[in-house]
Amino acid sequence: VDAGVVDEAAEAAARAFWAPRLARLPERALAAEPDPVPPGEGRRAMIRLAPETTRALHGLTGRGATPTAIWTAIATTALWRILEDTQRLSAGIAFAGRSRRDTTDAIGCFVNLLPVVVDPTPGEALPQLARRIGREISQVLTVQDYPLSRLAADWAQAVHARGPTPVDLVCTLENDLSALEAADISFATGKFPLLIGLMWQGDAAALNIEYDPSRFGSAWIGRLQTVITRLIAAAAADPTTPVDRLDLLDATDRAVIAAANATAFAWPRDGGLGRQLDQVLRADPERVVLADDARALTARDLRARLGGVAAALAAAGVEPGTPVALAVERDPDGLTALMGIIWAGNAFLPLAASFPVATARELLATAGCTVLVADGAGLERWAALAPDITLIPLPTGRADLPPAPRGPEDPACLLYTSGSTGMPKGVVVPHRAILRLAYGGFCTPGGCMAQAAPMAFDAISLELWAPLLNHGRVRMLPATTMFDPPLLERRIRDDGIDTMWVTASLFNQIVDERPGTFAGLKRLMTGGEVISPDHVRRVMAACPGVALYNGYGPTENGTFTTIHRITAADLEGGPVTIGRPVPGTRVHIVDSRGQPLPIGVWGELVTAGDGLATGYAGRPDLTAKSFVTLSGLDEPLVYRTGDRARWRTDGTIDFGGRRDGQLKIRGQRIETAAVEAILTAQPGVRDAVVAGIGHGADQSLAALVAADEADEPGWRAAI
Repeated sequence: VDAGVVDEAAEAAARAFWAPRLARLPERALAAEPDPVPPGEGRRAMIRLAPETTRALHGLTGRGATPTAIWTAIATTALWRILEDTQRLSAGIAFAGRSRRDTTDAIGCFVNLLPVVVDPTPGEALPQLARRIGREISQVLTVQDYPLSRLAADWAQAVHARGPTPVDLVCTLENDLSALEAADISFATGKFPLLIGLMWQGDAAALNIEYDPSRFGSAWIGRLQTVITRLIAAAAADPTTPVDRLDLLDATDRAVIAAANATAFAWPRDGGLGRQLDQVLRADPERVVLADDARALTARDLRARLGGVAAALAAAGVEPGTPVALAVERDPDGLTALMGIIWAGNAFLPLAASFPVATARELLATAGCTVLVADGAGLERWAALAPDITLIPLPTGRADLPPAPRGPEDPACLLYTSGSTGMPKGVVVPHRAILRLAYGGFCTPGGCMAQAAPMAFDAISLELWAPLLNHGRVRMLPATTMFDPPLLERRIRDDGIDTMWVTASLFNQIVDERPGTFAGLKRLMTGGEVISPDHVRRVMAACPGVALYNGYGPTENGTFTTIHRITAADLEGGPVTIGRPVPGTRVHIVDSRGQPLPIGVWGELVTAGDGLATGYAGRPDLTAKSFVTLSGLDEPLVYRTGDRARWRTDGTIDFGGRRDGQLKIRGQRIETAAVEAILTAQPGVRDAVVAGIGHGADQSLAALVAADEADEPGWRAAI
């Protein structure tokens, strides 16, 4: 209700009071998981609080703050903890509006609602926050007659894109429980999108939330109720606990998360990949272990070829433990070189032909790499790197050399991903990450797995080491075969391939042309992007004997972090879950301050365990930012993925996309900020925005460039 006319002096004082505060009001409108309903419907969620929760509320009073300030602190802290990327909130508080002499005894309603800025601070306890809120309320009291309608007009002029009102949230405290009798009454949408009210009378209390479901979904409101009650209990149990560390999990949450993370298993930790592979190759030397369309290598052949690579590196003066760049075709010779570098005790660094020479030179220097193994095309492509980089022709000789001794923590490869500054980041993957993957049950012992991933993709670790270390066989498939579904179907059937990994976009392409392509497999894994339920449904119908899995994981955690065997029930509604942590991996979902979140609440997925990379080559700054220790987790180290996720009640995980501008397009990780950085560095470019357009295999990048003059050829060349 408009509080009425105020005199000019009072209005000028009020405007002066609000001017700096308008700049502090949050510009982003609040919303969370809205229901698919049109605006115009109002809903109410009301629950009676348990006696122990009411007693906890009593325990929080009397600490130098008014009940209204305490309740506002509780409500806003709950939102601050579960609303992503929310640093500051504006809470509407009701004021009597009777500060003027002519309204003191007047009959009528003069109540005025005004915003109070709430910005919880990490390290601050709830009573401290409540006292700060109380002081802010006291200051707003001095201008309580300034009408909200006028403040909204001031706000609209100051922040044009924000909306019609500076208040999304209202906090109320009532000394009356009679509204409980009308808890099931529907009503039209109120003036504000979200009202969080406490009705408190003696030893009884109720939580009342009124909301616009087109802004706040009913399921999310239910989780908010739960978080508020848990927050009250946690703050009352120890009022000195900082608001950012109040425990929001209950015993059920902990049990579900602990069960999902019970992934420890035994795998050989007494050496590196070379030692384990040597034992397998010696066990059955005449068995075929690697083949393509034209050649087949036995275990004896492969071991001799690996020794030949190691001998060539030693002859070139390459010491074990140093990175060796690799620029070869993906064929048996190239795959042998890749494994031979590891056999020699080095870490391979696949060099993408698309890198400009200057970029390649810089990333090799950052990684401390001075040697490049290349085939004929690679030697020609990278000739300009000499003499700083020693170029070694692709070794094809044989030698009876044992693998160099390496441990689980030694680097096995450096895989470059997109970087947010325009320079790719080299992920250092240790032997243990690949060993944990190889022995994690992704390949049937003695089976045959297709190898189709490019040399620079982390999936190649799965496709090579999982079959080889489980006494199986690698069947290399050319890229042309992967884009020819009838031929791919014949290869799977005729060559006895039983396990395969295909990126989601390529999976969709194949299914669109020939859903029965994968019928000869026992196990098919897909992912890397959000999978299409429709395409999965078609494969299930055409290939009933195939077990289909959805896999998720960043390079920084050894290819796979979670996996889920897809069932028909998974396709009934909503995205397919990414499943549970794979063997040897643990997953946590945390808020922006690194504290664990309860089931159903969206946060950032962080991962721990044997799959963790050791960091980014030559970039301790980036390593320290992404590989961290979080106070709320009992983990020595975790990797912050930047991906949104939430726990389901069954211990599986929903994937919610990125928390930043990173995209996955046809399996390749792209950070839009990296492309923007390159574009804005070009002459005459003032600004650039990059985004993904389209979906699935048809998705592409688009750039909007603000420049003095158009130079599309130059911009494309720079990118």
